[in-house]
Amino acid sequence: MTIYLDAIWLLNFMIDYMILRLTGYLSRRKNSGWRITIASMFASCIVFIVIYFPNSLFLYPIGKILFSIIIIVIAFKHSSWFEFIKVWLFFYFVTFTLGGILLGIHFIFDQSLRINHSYFMTVSTGLGTPISWLFVVIGFPVCWYFTKQTMDKQALANFQTDQLYKCQIQILNKSVMVSGYLDSANHLIDPLTKHPVVIIDQYVIKQFFNDEKIDQLKQINETLDLSKADSSIVSIIRLIPYQDVSNPEGLLLALKPEAFIMVDHNQTFEIKNVLIGLRFSKLSSDQDYHCLLNPQLFKQL
Repeated sequence: MTIYLDAIWLLNFMIDYMILRLTGYLSRRKNSGWRITIASMFASCIVFIVIYFPNSLFLYPIGKILFSIIIIVIAFKHSSWFEFIKVWLFFYFVTFTLGGILLGIHFIFDQSLRINHSYFMTVSTGLGTPISWLFVVIGFPVCWYFTKQTMDKQALANFQTDQLYKCQIQILNKSVMVSGYLDSANHLIDPLTKHPVVIIDQYVIKQFFNDEKIDQLKQINETLDLSKADSSIVSIIRLIPYQDVSNPEGLLLALKPEAFIMVDHNQTFEIKNVLIGLRFSKLSSDQDYHCLLNPQLFKQL
């Protein structure tokens, strides 16, 4: 049988490329296309080793492990040994999974398959099996989609991380540290004092007040009746014109804090002119932050 080595190499290159792309997706690693390409070219060179160097160290268990380590080093950047081992294990997981799927499809369709030293060499013809090529043709778009989704999520996560700030809020002699997210769409200000408004969610509210006072605040938020509230709370309450889906009444219940401190690049800044708006629900579904910061705050830094 004539073996078309260039076709077999191309088939292995494309499968290796898919494996490395999916490895990056599962390990949540933002990867470079050229690094993946170079690593795939290196990995697919095993085809030539099998043909021309059948007794090579890389065809034995220790050599295969070393070969896979080199592939991962080329394909991904690593900041620690822990991250490297994690990606390396994902690499083997994806390899075994895709290999098992490909073997299963061949078995279902009763296609002859020859494996030499654990690597797909040639089937039926020296060009590789139609099933293997179909697997690559279908797998590439799927791999591209998942990789794009991962990179988009990673970019969003990096952006959100850059927009997070540690904040300390003091209300009624009680201080609470919260993680605040700089919301560029939040330009809410008190029309009377022109103070910017920062919004906190129920997680932070529960740290300041007990259930009884939270119920009072909710009633005030719904009825705007201050007559039954504690005098200590009434003295710091402000009502801000504001309306959205979660606040159809058109007024936002806010509090005047005793202190509001932001931490930016290990520097602390106390913001004096600020109000704290109350939202009796979650601000973030994944609980990454519990406070929406106002860009106007940075004018006071």
